[in-house]
Amino acid sequence: MRKLAVILGLAALVVLAATPVMAGGIAVMYSTWDTDTADDDQGAGVKIEIDMNPNLDLEFRASFFDSFAQVDRFELYEIEATPIDMGFAWHFIPDGRVNPYLGAGGTFLLISPNPAVGEEETSRPHSQEEFGWYGEAGIEFVVADQFSIFVEALYRDASGEVRGRDLGTAPQFDFEVDFGGVAANFGFMFRW
Repeated sequence: MRKLAVILGLAALVVLAATPVMAGGIAVMYSTWDTDTADDDQGAGVKIEIDMNPNLDLEFRASFFDSFAQVDRFELYEIEATPIDMGFAWHFIPDGRVNPYLGAGGTFLLISPNPAVGEEETSRPHSQEEFGWYGEAGIEFVVADQFSIFVEALYRDASGEVRGRDLGTAPQFDFEVDFGGVAANFGFMFRW
């Protein structure tokens, strides 16, 4: 049910962002995320901004990371993580060529663990979606009327629990993965 609510919410945001009467933007970005216990990873993402007023934007960001690593009982698990962030950003110089901003909001974290490395058929891990929060600081550089580049640093605080059962003689396993940590994004924004 929560997945359906998130998907419907995302669809509503995309429709709102595409509405010509509302100013906003869409971006593609390169992402990196250094977590507390799940190592670090690099991925790609998208970002949608909807202007609420000249300084305040509603923002939606989703990134995909496919190879976080977690060791449990001397076995290495690879974990795919997709943080979906939704919050607000305050732009200090919205009409300037250089536009710094700060923001904060909530994170919905989709986690998909894979079987232990080298043990493809002996374990079946699973996890549930988790909620957290984020804070960000960024700067946008306007290159042309509707095109800009941006860099931003985020701190996300989110964790997830991986559970499963080994199909061999080993017992069930249950471990927590702390995804709290610093992330950075570099991207290209198109505004309308």
